[in-house]
Amino acid sequence: MATAFKPEDVVQLVSGGPRMTITQIGSETPVDQKVWCVWSKGGKKKEDAFSVSALTLVPDDPPAHRRN
Repeated sequence: MATAFKPEDVVQLVSGGPRMTITQIGSETPVDQKVWCVWSKGGKKKEDAFSVSALTLVPDDPPAHRRN
């Protein structure tokens, strides 16, 4: 199963949670592809691997509007 995710994409668990940055995409088993992510919690770096099906891509934030 190929993923549309790529390193440096910002993702979030489908169930919610912090925004995470993808650091690596690989496979622990041929059926269950994993995505390794990093995020910050309480000022500490956290890292873990998640199934592709558990993640959703976070859309880019809209650009800030300029005030004149």
